[in-house]
Amino acid sequence: MIYAIQKFRGPLMIVLAIILVSCSGSRNPTVQTGSVQRLLEGQPNFTFEAVGGFDSDGLPVIYIDIEVMEGSLIYAESDGIYSAKFTLDYEVFRMADDDMVQALRSEREQHEITGTDRTISDSGDYYRISKIIPARPGDYRINITVIDNRSDKRTSFTKNTSIFDPGTERNQITSIRVISFSEEHPTGAPITTYDIPGRVDSLAFQFYVSRTTTERPSYVHTRLIRFESDTDVPLSMSNPMPRQGSLAYRGINYNRYEVIEQSIRTLDTETGQILIELIIPLPEQGNYRFEAFMSDSREFEPGASTNFKARDFSPRSYSFPKIRTIREMARSLTYLQTQRENENLLSIEDDNKLKLEMDRFWIDNLRNSNKARSVINLYYTRVEEANKQFSGIKEGWMTDMGMIYILFGPPWYVDRFHDRIRWIYGYDSSDPYRVFYFRISRLESRSFPFNHYVLLRDQFYHTVEYQRRQDWLNGIVLTRPF
Repeated sequence: MIYAIQKFRGPLMIVLAIILVSCSGSRNPTVQTGSVQRLLEGQPNFTFEAVGGFDSDGLPVIYIDIEVMEGSLIYAESDGIYSAKFTLDYEVFRMADDDMVQALRSEREQHEITGTDRTISDSGDYYRISKIIPARPGDYRINITVIDNRSDKRTSFTKNTSIFDPGTERNQITSIRVISFSEEHPTGAPITTYDIPGRVDSLAFQFYVSRTTTERPSYVHTRLIRFESDTDVPLSMSNPMPRQGSLAYRGINYNRYEVIEQSIRTLDTETGQILIELIIPLPEQGNYRFEAFMSDSREFEPGASTNFKARDFSPRSYSFPKIRTIREMARSLTYLQTQRENENLLSIEDDNKLKLEMDRFWIDNLRNSNKARSVINLYYTRVEEANKQFSGIKEGWMTDMGMIYILFGPPWYVDRFHDRIRWIYGYDSSDPYRVFYFRISRLESRSFPFNHYVLLRDQFYHTVEYQRRQDWLNGIVLTRPF
């Protein structure tokens, strides 16, 4: 019997607790962001989305979409088959003034994931479950719990949603459900997260509007916008601090955006619950918002409408959160190269030549193929872990926290203060060469589900950064943790 190895260790859990706590708080209920992907050590990991809407017959329902990370479960092997079993508990409560007044649904299901490849125990793929729950108009709270049957560890999350009453004599609109289409899922797969891997070909945004009269036309407005945001790799640890008003410091500017696409649909004779669906090719990497609202005017004035809904999302690299393509691997090598070296590497257009140049880089530095394989495995494992832990405005490996995590590993201790976080490597919290501070950059949005952390840079980190890079390039990192 073979059990999956759980990669993460204790110190990282402190980081996770801080990030998860910081993600809570007041949000704009008209803007959805999807679930936040944060890997929890030793526990089943999943994300889910709950959207109130209507079925094809116009009856009110709640769409519940769940994605369980296959590699977060414990597997057993029997006759060459690897299997993991888990229990899914889901509860749906009707709400009134934030109090649960009625249990609409409470069920338990058993699920099993099987495969013949041992790597399934470390897979970043997702096992998908979708439910359609009949419901009456109103407000609802959905509790989802996933229990690993072998470890008995459990993870729970809660979301709220609502279904409008179609009997009222006014225009109304539901929240937005997102469906992705790809070679892997040609018929579509629901998206539950803010992050969307680049291997997705297109996205469908689905929502319902309600209309009770044909006395005058109604207009359904939609718009896709891209916010100005930081898409660069971090500055060096010894660089001057970015200005507080700069994009490198703020991360994202919700006041500046580009309109990518805008449309209007006129409703003249249609009444009842009307499904609206817009399909777009997956945009390039960035931070986007799909907006929809309904009004009696052809003018695009979302601020004047009470029927405004939006869904934020961010396309990522092709294999996200994994690092699989040669260009993904080359780009994330930036922490072990100078800026010019990495730019020259990425300028190689032929992927085969790029792979040869990367192989040459590792062998020239490490002088031993076995050692090179071990260092490469450790480095890209850290990159993937950073993606799973610190992704927000951009991919986790590109953040300040991701940079420090990749180079130095999980911190020994983590302290949280009012506006900053301290990572300590070692027992002496007064040693400036083994302590890193991150300042929380406040975002001007109630809808963004992440905080943005900025490393407090200093010139004396130049020696620390240089020496740590040499530890990687000569293989010392394998035997001498920071």
